[in-house]
Amino acid sequence: MKFLICLFLLFVSCQKKDDVLPTKSEIVNQVRRNVAKQLKCELGLHPIGTGAQMMYKVEMLSLSFMYPES
Repeated sequence: MKFLICLFLLFVSCQKKDDVLPTKSEIVNQVRRNVAKQLKCELGLHPIGTGAQMMYKVEMLSLSFMYPES
């Protein structure tokens, strides 16, 4: 019986860290990064600032851009 408990604990402790879900902040940062990158490529907008409102849930995300004059 002790062997099974030890085996179970060993199995649980050896699981990959990749199985952990990303936090709300990590998801928000990824979304902002992807949008900023896409808008820079498509429209030539250069990101200069970010913002967010998210206490219990994500209410608002903002990105500020510098538009180069033609």
